[in-house]
Amino acid sequence: MDEPETAGAAASPATTSTSSSMRQIRLVALVFLAALLVLAAIATLAYFDLRKNSDNDRWVDHTYEVIVTAEQVFSDERGATATARGYLLTGDPKFMKGYATFRDAIAGELDALARLVEDNSDEASRVAELRRGNEALLRQLADAVQMRDSGVSKSDARVVTLVADTNHSMAGLRRVTGGIETIEDQLLVMRREEAARGERVTLLTLLGGVTLSLTVLLICLLLLIREIGTRRHAENQVRGLNKQLAARNVELEASNRELEGFSYSISHDLRAPLRAIDGFSQLLQTRHAGSLDPEAMRLLGVVRENGQRMGVLIDDLLAFSRMGRRPLQTVLLDMPALVGECIAEVLRSNPQRPTLVVGPLPHCRGDRTLMRQVWTNLISNAVKYSGQNPRAYVEITGREEGGECIYSVRDNGVGFDMQYYPKLFGVFQRLHQVEEFPGTGVGLAIAMRAVTKHGGRLWADAAPGKGATFLFSLPRTEST
Repeated sequence: MDEPETAGAAASPATTSTSSSMRQIRLVALVFLAALLVLAAIATLAYFDLRKNSDNDRWVDHTYEVIVTAEQVFSDERGATATARGYLLTGDPKFMKGYATFRDAIAGELDALARLVEDNSDEASRVAELRRGNEALLRQLADAVQMRDSGVSKSDARVVTLVADTNHSMAGLRRVTGGIETIEDQLLVMRREEAARGERVTLLTLLGGVTLSLTVLLICLLLLIREIGTRRHAENQVRGLNKQLAARNVELEASNRELEGFSYSISHDLRAPLRAIDGFSQLLQTRHAGSLDPEAMRLLGVVRENGQRMGVLIDDLLAFSRMGRRPLQTVLLDMPALVGECIAEVLRSNPQRPTLVVGPLPHCRGDRTLMRQVWTNLISNAVKYSGQNPRAYVEITGREEGGECIYSVRDNGVGFDMQYYPKLFGVFQRLHQVEEFPGTGVGLAIAMRAVTKHGGRLWADAAPGKGATFLFSLPRTEST
């Protein structure tokens, strides 16, 4: 009794250390998550600040473009006026070429200016006014060109008046253009200040966020250093416990070997007297049938039946105990062929002949011997428990679902009450009397252990008098 107490005392610090380690890991994870959240918040704020700064820069560029376009309109109007006057004074055709160039350019520039200020109603009205003034100016210049073509002298009073009118029109256009540029200058100052303010906010956000993130990450680093020290201490404790465990494993392996040999020995020693009991009982039944009364013959039959049942029970227990030690030998299983073999085996040993329907059964990887036990047990139970139904029916199907292959065996037999479901897969647990349905109560336990060893699941659904459905799953793999 001393050694178990020592092992328990040695395990206690390791358990405490593991619990402390888990708390440290959770704390580090929380701190690291906080750092990530801070970085995400900084990135989000910086993104929106950069977008805002980009918008501010775009509006600054837009303001410059409005000013340049307005100035270009006035410059071209001035050029059109100068070339028209030059033609009026000299009659030189080269002035007409320059005049036509300026006149045609003004129309496109006014359209571009109107598009640039369409979001500002005040500016849009000024551009409309500028367009009207430009149209009036061009009409005056066209009149001047026509006068020159008709031969009117440059000293004529009409020419003098027309020149004065164009001067007046140019002055008006200058006022309108100047008004547009004044408003845009004010917007430019405001937008430059806003852009500079946005850049400062972005810079402060980045600096503050980086500082906070570095602080959080430093805390995380300190916690990790502390956790590493704790883990090293725990590893030293675990190494000591592993040494004790290795010694215990050696003892356990020796005990298992002894137990396995004992099981084989006991099974052999039990089978021999059981065979003798069954054999002598049979001799009494055959050789002395005439001298024995019916009750004696019945009692001999009971002795033989229970002896045979005891032999089956021993075989099932040995199969159940061996399954835990047997390594898996997985291969790609042809499920329809395997199920066909199991059905043939079950029907050979059962007088019942239910209607058997086999649906699609997907291939899956598994240990053929173990899966044969699973199918045989489930199909045998379905045939047995549906045998009292005159229209006994057993359906076997399968399907692929997610990462599993799911198979089912459904019958229309006696079923069972689901409140007793927890007992269903235990050794020697039976939900029906042996007199009604023979069996050892180990088959479902063997099936459960075989399926679980494959990494699968085994479950059931039933109702009294309405049959039962047993389902099991096997994990699918890429090679399947």
